[in-house]
Amino acid sequence: VASIRFDCRGHGDSEGAAPLGDETIDDDVRAAISALLSEVPTLDRIVLWGLCGGASVAALYAPHDPRVAGVVMLNPWVRTSQGVAKARLTHYYLPRLLDRGFWRRALCGKLALGQSTLDFARNVARALTPGGRPAAAGGDTPQTPAEGGPAAGAPALPQQMLSALVRSRVGALVVLSGADDLTANEFRQLRSDSPQWQAWLAQPHVEMAEVAGSNHTFARSDWRTQVEELSMRWVLALATR
Repeated sequence: VASIRFDCRGHGDSEGAAPLGDETIDDDVRAAISALLSEVPTLDRIVLWGLCGGASVAALYAPHDPRVAGVVMLNPWVRTSQGVAKARLTHYYLPRLLDRGFWRRALCGKLALGQSTLDFARNVARALTPGGRPAAAGGDTPQTPAEGGPAAGAPALPQQMLSALVRSRVGALVVLSGADDLTANEFRQLRSDSPQWQAWLAQPHVEMAEVAGSNHTFARSDWRTQVEELSMRWVLALATR
């Protein structure tokens, strides 16, 4: 399968200034696709493959380029302040509250209960706030519109992504890390909370998979092998449709 990996402007080996504010890397994606098609003129369809913010960029870009036939999204970045708070409550705080070891450490004074209680209360408050403001991405996450601060009343990033995916009708493979990855857990929480996302994920051209126990970047060789095999199988199946 012919492929190209690229650094967007101002990152890695690429020159130029990194996108700022409301700018996106759509031009970078378009240029990379054109470069690949120029090198391999027999190609006529492209799959965008991205991790975290790269996955979100792929989803948002898909409806704007008819050359895109599918997207492979690893741990898609869908962060809002409410979403991350819910994920922390469900996947971090609740398991610890049910863990006997946690209470033993607490009773022995081995935990900073004051700070932990304050953090818990903050997450509860954010989880109960409808909508939730966009949350800033980490430094390794490519710029997307929501991270630059959308205009007042603009849809949150998860809604923008879903709208783009529905409009594009491209095939999609979603791959999630294990239960200890916050970004993967945010997507799980979004799936649990949103009937619209559930409906999209149930479409015949959408597939979901999980690499159990893996970290956010699938850093171990066996995790990478699983991701490679999932991606290859799905891309080859897409090519026959």
